[in-house]
Amino acid sequence: MFDCNWKDLKINELNTLDGHSDQVYSICYSPDGTTLVSGSDNSILIWDVKTGQQKAKLDGHSSTVNSICHSPDGTTLTSGCGDKSIRLWNVKTEQQINSSLNADDQNLG
Repeated sequence: MFDCNWKDLKINELNTLDGHSDQVYSICYSPDGTTLVSGSDNSILIWDVKTGQQKAKLDGHSSTVNSICHSPDGTTLTSGCGDKSIRLWNVKTEQQINSSLNADDQNLG
């Protein structure tokens, strides 16, 4: 990975992050490398990379979270779910910033 802030991390500095009740389908580092976001079950968890502590839990999906991605500036998190919804989250407030977008509701053709 290019310009990765944690590329020199020693193996004994890595943490096991336990918090989901199901397998983890997606992870994403924040652009500044300080947080890791994981998607699983019906939730998104935000972790502090240095301490391994859970910082926040984002709820709102009704099915498994399959995909998560930070915006380039790190202020917004996007999540995709098995219920066909896409949600946008404000990273600072940890709140959903849109009504969910649903693939069935959109004319994508």
